[in-house]
Amino acid sequence: MELGEDRQIRKSIPFLRKKTVLFVDNSNGPFYYLSDYNLEDIRYMSRETGYSFIYLPEICKYLTSRFVQYQFPGLEGVVSPEAMYQQIRTIANLNGQAGFLYKANRRIYFHAIEADTERDLMEATDQFFHALYHRQQEESREIRLRKSSKKGSSSILYSSFDIKCPEPSSQEVLQESNADLPRTLFDAIDEETAYPDVEDIIDAWDRFERQYHISIKDLATLLGYRTKLSRLYITASNQIFLTDWEDRPEVKLDDLTKALYFFYLRNPEGAAFKDLPDHEEEVLQLYLNITGRDDIQGIRSSVSALCASYSSGRDSCVSRIRTAFRRIVGDEIAKKYYIDGPQGGVRKVAIDRDLVIWEH
Repeated sequence: MELGEDRQIRKSIPFLRKKTVLFVDNSNGPFYYLSDYNLEDIRYMSRETGYSFIYLPEICKYLTSRFVQYQFPGLEGVVSPEAMYQQIRTIANLNGQAGFLYKANRRIYFHAIEADTERDLMEATDQFFHALYHRQQEESREIRLRKSSKKGSSSILYSSFDIKCPEPSSQEVLQESNADLPRTLFDAIDEETAYPDVEDIIDAWDRFERQYHISIKDLATLLGYRTKLSRLYITASNQIFLTDWEDRPEVKLDDLTKALYFFYLRNPEGAAFKDLPDHEEEVLQLYLNITGRDDIQGIRSSVSALCASYSSGRDSCVSRIRTAFRRIVGDEIAKKYYIDGPQGGVRKVAIDRDLVIWEH
């Protein structure tokens, strides 16, 4: 298929941004994993055309089970490039064809190829990028001719594939700076650690996203993931568990923070922080049911400080709740569970109360 005959794709494809090429394998197999050597050759070709090349098997090898469970708790099925390709083929209606999805001039196209071996794939890739390069040259020529005709001057144009590397773009410089990305995402995180450090996860993902131009939402689409919330189970001893996720993680909070959190759980309509003094008695009763303290005056003083219209202690409690959930799951899901809302406005816990189970 000639480049000019490529089929336009009408649907949006995850992370297929301007000047990006995504290889899609043949669903009928066999599937060939490109070697690091061949990947380097392809990346050289893509740089010559100003495009970024995305290869899903390379991305998958960076996704540890700990990261996947953190960002997508309850995800069913195995994370694999084959599964991702199937999702892309479904979105783009590609049937079983192999080829390149790419975005040019704000439109998405599919360039079909036939490749039974890795060598066939490399040859097809070489032909594709050469055709892409020459088309860009033609488009550039037309633009410059139009400009020169207006100025009454001519330009010297080149149509051959120039093998000299262009000056690196700022994006390429950024990618070069991330060359030390670990072989697997979050290698620095101990796989046996129940709750990996959130900052480590965020930092590692930021580097991964810059390297491969993939957001969490893009990855969720590729995995066919739909948000699956766990039930929030509160025991008679006031422990908090997310019972529908792997290992039934416990949300650990101190007693005073639990009292504030339980108040918001029991009041779905929420409350602005400035209005908490009106609910001080309710928060006090919740705290009395939780704490093992017997200093009534001290308990009242703690709750009064917590419910004050302007309270740094309350802000710290809200931050601890947010951090406790984010240590278990990514923020996209955690925000369904923690106290949230506009500055100065009504704060709420978003989770459907049908998912909140009280043992007492």
